[in-house]
Amino acid sequence: MRYHSSGPDFLIVPFDYVSHYNAVQRLVRPWEVEHLIQRNAPPSLARYSLPVADQVAQWLRTKFANRQLSYASDPSGLDCWYAPATTLRRRAGDCEDLTLLTVSILLAAGVSARVAIGTLPGGGHAWVEGADEQSGFLIEATSGEIHRYRPSDYNLSWHIDPHPALLRVA
Repeated sequence: MRYHSSGPDFLIVPFDYVSHYNAVQRLVRPWEVEHLIQRNAPPSLARYSLPVADQVAQWLRTKFANRQLSYASDPSGLDCWYAPATTLRRRAGDCEDLTLLTVSILLAAGVSARVAIGTLPGGGHAWVEGADEQSGFLIEATSGEIHRYRPSDYNLSWHIDPHPALLRVA
């Protein structure tokens, strides 16, 4: 499948808030993943469907289980952040790439989501935080695990909200 992209395929991002902010503004791209959203669920099934964040987390888990998506570290010494279409084409990414992909999918579905940057016991990390029709959530984009709270080992440094023009009702 061919994925539409606009702008750079990736950015090399230094570790500071301004660089992270600018990268999120340039690389969160809901239009690159809109084709993944099923907008017209039959009304009889819509009542029984999971909240959107849970559906996206389930989609990630399925992609990882079927080896259609995997974790891939950046080249040594570089922090490359890839656009969602590029991550899908590569079928791989690190925590920032998978977080940008997940935030883009959630925004395309009309769900409020943002990039969270912080640490886990192993070092620096990125994940997704947001709110849907059920409650707040945290999605670990490298596995598809979803929490309805922030686990204590996720130490937040900062949130980065996508540009307001990307926020819309599905």
